[in-house]
Amino acid sequence: RLVERRGDALRTNGLRGVVGARGGGKSAGVRAGLAAARKAGGLPGSADWEVLPPIVPGGQPLVTLARLAQVLSGDTSGRLQPQAAFLKGPGQLLQSVKRNVVVIVDQFEEIFTLCGDDRVRSAFVANLVALAQAPGAQHIVILTMRTDFEGQVARLTDFQPVFEKALMRVTPLNAGEIREAIEGPAKLVGLKFEEGIVEALIN
Repeated sequence: RLVERRGDALRTNGLRGVVGARGGGKSAGVRAGLAAARKAGGLPGSADWEVLPPIVPGGQPLVTLARLAQVLSGDTSGRLQPQAAFLKGPGQLLQSVKRNVVVIVDQFEEIFTLCGDDRVRSAFVANLVALAQAPGAQHIVILTMRTDFEGQVARLTDFQPVFEKALMRVTPLNAGEIREAIEGPAKLVGLKFEEGIVEALIN
């Protein structure tokens, strides 16, 4: 459902914020849904993107950016850019990109829960936004975040309106979709459930 409804949105906007309840499937929807569809060429025009392994901000978001920049540039020296470089301006990460990429930042709420430095937090976000909105480029940045931290985005004044425009909400599966998620994989390998098992799992 997420792939079907949001594929067009990803093609027209370089930044997306996937928000949902804890355990509601937002990370799985991005990793096994949107990103997988792009990687497999399942979305029109997606074959030209390289889907990078998901990252999390962690307690040192700018170190995370430095590691990402190293991957984007293809640098195998092991030397990371200094954190101060990302504080100087929002274009530092963009300078490292050599191709169209899909960057997935999972657990985006960590920039609030694990990072206590406003300058670092702002620089992390600004570099990601600059990548997503680079003129003439086709990069995509997908952020996943728990709904209960959504209000924290207001602390980033410049980022808040950008984030609100980029929102994609992951809603809980209905009973029919839960049944499909349980029975579908089993059918692929020729297995059947005993009577009553699926209903018990859904309940």
